Amino acid sequence: MSYSPESIEKYKFKHFSNLREKALICPKCFGMVMRDDIEFFIKCPFCNSSLEMNNQLEDYILKPVIEQWIYRQGSAFPEIYLDVGSDISRG
Repeated sequence: MSYSPESIEKYKFKHFSNLREKALICPKCFGMVMRDDIEFFIKCPFCNSSLEMNNQLEDYILKPVIEQWIYRQGSAFPEIYLDVGSDISRG
């Protein structure tokens, strides 16, 4: 899905030093919105304002899901992951 360039950097985030997760700052009420809060309903849980979907928000929602999926695939099928320097032609 493609979004307009002007909406790419629309949102601000707060990084937590003690967590790997970050929170989206609602542009209307400045509440800290966690990924799970907006995964299914793209609205701020505090002020109920709609959040405009763009590449930045899509990455915020999907990136942890994709990273977890890749991690699980790697541990289920380790033989499909080759070392960076390995020679594929070796048999």
